[in-house]
Amino acid sequence: MTTQGHYSISNRSTGADFGTFEAGSEVDALATMHREAGYDVAVSEDGAELVFASDADRDLCGDVDAWIVRRVA
Repeated sequence: MTTQGHYSISNRSTGADFGTFEAGSEVDALATMHREAGYDVAVSEDGAELVFASDADRDLCGDVDAWIVRRVA
């Protein structure tokens, strides 16, 4: 069972804050952020990676390592 939490997300390169998202994990929070921005993205079966519908979206959004995700609550 996954416990929901709140995760703060910022861009690793620019430091820009993208907000706080409720999710079950850091990767789920990133997927939620990208979905809310209009991207078609899922979380891999092992829960470790973002899976974008297109390579162009992945290139634009960046993989998990492009983001700083911290649990805040």
